[in-house]
Amino acid sequence: MENNKPFKIDLHDYKKKVDMGLEVENNALLCPNPEEWYAKAYIKNNYDNFRVIPRVKDGTKVATNLFPSTSVLKEFDCDFTSLNSNLDAVSIETTPYSVMFEICQRDLEESFVSLNMAEGNENWKNETMFFSHYWDVLAMKVASDLSVAKWQGQVAGGISNAVITGLRSRITTSTDTVDVGTTVTDFTSVADIEDVFEEIVTNANVPESLYEDGVRPELRFYVNPRVLMAIQIAQAKNNTTNYTVSPLGAFYMGIPIIADGGVEVDFICMTRTSNLIVAVDAVADENNLKIRDLDVINVPKIRTRIDGKLGTQIVNDEEIIYAVAA
Repeated sequence: MENNKPFKIDLHDYKKKVDMGLEVENNALLCPNPEEWYAKAYIKNNYDNFRVIPRVKDGTKVATNLFPSTSVLKEFDCDFTSLNSNLDAVSIETTPYSVMFEICQRDLEESFVSLNMAEGNENWKNETMFFSHYWDVLAMKVASDLSVAKWQGQVAGGISNAVITGLRSRITTSTDTVDVGTTVTDFTSVADIEDVFEEIVTNANVPESLYEDGVRPELRFYVNPRVLMAIQIAQAKNNTTNYTVSPLGAFYMGIPIIADGGVEVDFICMTRTSNLIVAVDAVADENNLKIRDLDVINVPKIRTRIDGKLGTQIVNDEEIIYAVAA
């Protein structure tokens, strides 16, 4: 280190920038781009794989247009005779939560320096990179915990399942979703995912809408990352070309397999992306997305608090097929 001086980022020098928050430019040292940060924390792995509804303050209704099961085609007639279609709406409510994070400044500095030096980065003394590191790590942690809350309705040590109803609970307690009846484990995951897929054609209760032309691009399997790895290992052992040379795609019969950390190991689900709804909101004004420097009260820590809301809902229950441990 230059002149044998220890590395230190003096938050006092940037206190004015902290208090200014987003009144400074987006590349300010202590302030992330709010849209980019919320996208990383709230929408990571969600945008293409769920129906995400932003800015739901308390609750809203989600509508699905239902056409009649009979054909909408009719013989030509001068008179107009229509077939009825219905607008089915379900309510979705959001529950408030808080992200509260505090860390010793020295611990964070040492983590940042060691990480960047290990990567051969010569700009490890750059303050902008330091605070970008802080916000990126926090966004990844928030995204991980929200994934757990989204599926399980609880986060160990943080949120109880009595507060948020997770997607798994909504799926398994519905009387209209399709339970394959297979006990899921990571050791039997290949057979389990086959059972879920075959249910489309073997179960008379599964509607034709799930295998109509054009629907497959919207279908997804949702599994735990450990289950996906077990599936890929099994696929590799039966694929002499790509055994250890090329990475195998996360697909089964052309349907993407989404590895979501909040899905438990004993659960597999397949449905359209639009049938799983996630509502989010940032309660605090995005101008409050900033770091609080506690060094002003002689405490060498930095603290961040961000409030938000989360809610889940399912629609077209009969199009949701799942397997779960008994």
